[in-house]
Formats: sequence, C-alpha cells, structure tokens
Amino acid sequence: MWTTAADAVRRVAELPDARGWEVFVPRAVTRREVRRVRAVRQVAGWRYFPGAHGVAPCTCAGCVVRGAYGSRRLRERRPHPWDGPPPPPRVLLRRIEAAADGTGGPVTGTGPGSGGDAGAGAVPGGGAAALCDALHWYGMRRRGPVERLAPLAGHPDARVRAALAEAVGGWSTPGVDALLERLAADPDPDVAEAATDAAALRAPDPPG
Repeated sequence: MWTTAADAVRRVAELPDARGWEVFVPRAVTRREVRRVRAVRQVAGWRYFPGAHGVAPCTCAGCVVRGAYGSRRLRERRPHPWDGPPPPPRVLLRRIEAAADGTGGPVTGTGPGSGGDAGAGAVPGGGAAALCDALHWYGMRRRGPVERLAPLAGHPDARVRAALAEAVGGWSTPGVDALLERLAADPDPDVAEAATDAAALRAPDPPG
C-alpha cells in the first residue's frame, strides 16, 4: 500500500509483532535524509517464520520444497497424510459410495444442468467431508472416472461440488471440459470460481 513514511512508522509501531514487516521507499534516499545507522545483531531474524524455532515443521507438498536441503529426510521422518500416494481408484469409489450411507438415495440435481434425479449410476448424497477427502485423492491422479463422478456436480453441498472441480481439473480424461463448464455455471460463487480456475489452467498457452 502507498503511504507516507510517518504513517508507515506508525502502522508498524502499532503492530503486536512487527517482525518481518518492511517499508519500501520508491525513490533514492539522499545522504542528507540519513539521520542514523544502527547495526543489527547477526542472530536476529529467522529461517522460516518468526517463532519457528521449536515448532514441528509442516511436511505437506505446499510447504516442503522438493530438492531443498534436508527435505527428503524430513518427509521420511514426518510423512504428511495428505501427500499420497493416493489410494487405488476402486478404493476411492468405494469410499464415495460409503459416504452416502448416512442419507441413502441418489443425488438429486440441485446444481445447474442437473435435470433432476441423477439416474442410474448416481452417487448418493451425504458425507460431505468424506466425499471431499476422496476427491482430494482423486485430484492427485492424472486420469479418472469422469462419468462415475459427474453426478456429484448435483450434490447439495457446495463444498463437494467445488472439490469435484478442483479434483478433475488436472485430468486428461475426455469429458472433463464439459463437466467444468457445467460447474462454472453453478449458482454458488465458490464452486463457479473453482471450476473457472480449473478450466483456465487447462487452457493452452497462447502462441509466443
């Protein structure tokens, strides 16, 4: 944000923990403007984030950089439960079917273009958390059963529909683009945004 030097000092001074904040001056600082120079101890600072010393590091794929120093040993010592390898597709399909046991009955179309009852082969509704978990693992695969998961586009829980868009976005299976187009028209803004972002990542790069 753009502000004055005095306001920047005030904002930083009012923070409960000002470590890590910086003030950038978008011009050259003249010699007359330098009033004082203070040496900072070399032990000041941190490697990951303030207060990280003594805190167990996160080993998810988003935090641990593959190839970084000690990353392999760290992943071996503290494997993250969300980083795979993903279960086989048949296991994931059973989990999706089991997630419906709490409500019974097939998904009835509540999303755009659902056309009412999902019909034969529909995935029953319910168990949103379990469905999102299974879809997360599906998202780690390159291909998947689009036709078996497509009925989830009419699931009454928007979290499931958004997780479906994120899961199939990286697949090369035929039918993904049509499914994302359907989800992009979802009345829930989070679902529509997830589908739109997934479709944008699939779009080919413009010719250079």
